[in-house]
Amino acid sequence: MLEQYSREHIHPSIFEAIDGLNSAALAGETAVASTNMKAYNAYNSAWFAAHWKGFTAWAVGIIPTIGTIPFLRGVIEMPKPASAGVFFVVLAAWIGAGIYGWERTKKDITIRELESIIPALELTESQKHYLSSVIAVLGSAILDSEQKKSWLKALYQALDNALGLEKIHRDMRQMIGGSSHAELLAEVDSLRVRVDSAQDQMAKATYAESLRLAEGRLSRSEGMAAQSERIEAQLELTRQTFLQTHESLSGLTVGAQHSIHVSLDPLRANLSRVQSESESILRAIEELNQA
Repeated sequence: MLEQYSREHIHPSIFEAIDGLNSAALAGETAVASTNMKAYNAYNSAWFAAHWKGFTAWAVGIIPTIGTIPFLRGVIEMPKPASAGVFFVVLAAWIGAGIYGWERTKKDITIRELESIIPALELTESQKHYLSSVIAVLGSAILDSEQKKSWLKALYQALDNALGLEKIHRDMRQMIGGSSHAELLAEVDSLRVRVDSAQDQMAKATYAESLRLAEGRLSRSEGMAAQSERIEAQLELTRQTFLQTHESLSGLTVGAQHSIHVSLDPLRANLSRVQSESESILRAIEELNQA
């Protein structure tokens, strides 16, 4: 039996991306000739390989479902209205069982399904490198079951930190109106020119107020520039950690015949550093917002 991995082992954001692709494919939003659909078809094949027994049992269930009316009418001699009602109840139960089974299979995934679906998913760079590391762990011949769980847990936390930093980065940009520091500088310079050149006193006062607000955003942008740089540095550290994990395990797998101990210390050290830095960045941003 193929081993299944749940949201406890693989980050929920990956399952969310897969659910989004399933919804898009069912809605006909994915082009048939695209790479996405090719990957999605490969994923469906991998899904069937993992769940063919349950799917077959459900599909075969249509036979007794269809045979409900002949049985009720011919054997039990149930009246037509009543037999039709029973048939629709049985049919609804069959459909419901299929929906339940489908939803249940979406809660777990095999390594083959995961490898197949990656090209079709819309992922951040952090998620892509995370999955590459996860596949290296799951496919490793040198890690035993407990070691794999430890590695998956550490990688899970690394991605969780990275996604949190990415969200902070996006929020920081929104705090200053969605503009970059250079764009704000240009905006402030433009407003200063308008204040100086305005002839009407009311217009000049209005431009001056706009300038004051823009300068406030610029000031916050300058304060956040260092935090933004720190976030980018931490995301790069996480990226390099994922790459190192993948390369180390891939290299050690070659020629390995037995399970051996592979130290998690470098990965854990980077995780601890990123977590500590994330907390420091959040505190700095809160101080900037209160200033």
